[in-house]
Amino acid sequence: MLFFDKKEEVLDIKLTPHGRKLLSEGTFKPVYYAFFDDNILYDGNYASISEAQNNIDSRIRDNAPQLKTQIKFASEVKDGSGKKEVEKLNFSLGNSSNNSELYPAFNVKVYNGEISSSVDLTYRENSGQIIPQIDVTVLSKVHINSIDKPQTYGDSLVVSLAAGDGTFLAVEPEYFLAQIIEKHVDFDMENFDMEVFKIKDKDTVSEEKVPLKFAINQRKNIISNGILLDEREGVFETGELTPEDVEYYFRVRYDQNIDPSILRTKIGESKSRNIYTDSSTTSKKSERSLSVTDIYGTTTTESDIADCE
Repeated sequence: MLFFDKKEEVLDIKLTPHGRKLLSEGTFKPVYYAFFDDNILYDGNYASISEAQNNIDSRIRDNAPQLKTQIKFASEVKDGSGKKEVEKLNFSLGNSSNNSELYPAFNVKVYNGEISSSVDLTYRENSGQIIPQIDVTVLSKVHINSIDKPQTYGDSLVVSLAAGDGTFLAVEPEYFLAQIIEKHVDFDMENFDMEVFKIKDKDTVSEEKVPLKFAINQRKNIISNGILLDEREGVFETGELTPEDVEYYFRVRYDQNIDPSILRTKIGESKSRNIYTDSSTTSKKSERSLSVTDIYGTTTTESDIADCE
C-alpha cells in the first residue's frame, strides 16, 4: 500500500486485470468514468478527531493521506480455504441540482398494480451496496374457454392448445404502470437504465439472479409501403424469442412508447418538465379547419352591395 507524494504526484492510472486482458485483445474501449471519495473522512468524530468546523477543509485538502490506486482487493476466507475477492468502489459521487439543497431521492407512484412490500437488499455479496426493492403484485385472470361456446373476456389472449374436450385457457392480461422520478437532480436525456433479472431458486440459500436481455432495443421497419410509420407502429425484428429474452415473458413499454390513452386514463393530464425526453399527456383537442383566401382579393359578392338612390 503506497501513498501519494502531493508535491510531485497528481494523477495515478492503472488497469485492472480485466482491463489488461481487454487491452491485450485490442477491445479495451473505455466509455464512462466516475469519481469516488471512499478514502475521505468528512466527519472526524468517527476517528475520535476533535476539530473546529473551519479546520475540516484544510485537513481534507492538505493533511489527509491519499492512497495510490488499488486495482485488486481480496480478504481471507474465514474457513482458511484461501482469499476471496471483495468488491470496492461501489458508491460513486453523484450530481445534485444547483437549484436544490436536498439530497437526490426517488419518487415512485404506482398507477396500476399494488405495492405489497419493500425491503433493502444487498446488491451482491461483500459489495456493501444496498438497493431498495419494491415488490408489486399484478394479478391476471385465467379463464377456461370452449371451442364450441367461446366466451369473450375483454382483451383475453389464448395461451394453450385445445384439449380433447375442446377446452383451452385464455388469459385476461393485466399490466403494471408506474412513474419513477429522481428528484433534486437535473433532468437529462438519459435518466435511467433498465435491467431485468430472472430469480432462480427463489427463497433458497442458493438464490441466483440471472440477467435477461432485450431482444431488440430499436425498431427497424419504420417505413412500410413507402409510408413513414409512427414510432409505436414500427415492427420489432425479434425473430424467435428464447427464455433468455425479456419479451419471452412480458413486454416493457416506457416513456413515449406507452399508449397515450392509458396514460390519460390512469394519470390524467401532466405537463412536461423539460425539453429532453419527457413528454406531456394531454387530452386530444377538437380540430378546426381553416380556409386560406387570397389576401389581395375580396369575399364580397353582388348581394352584399346595397343599392344607392
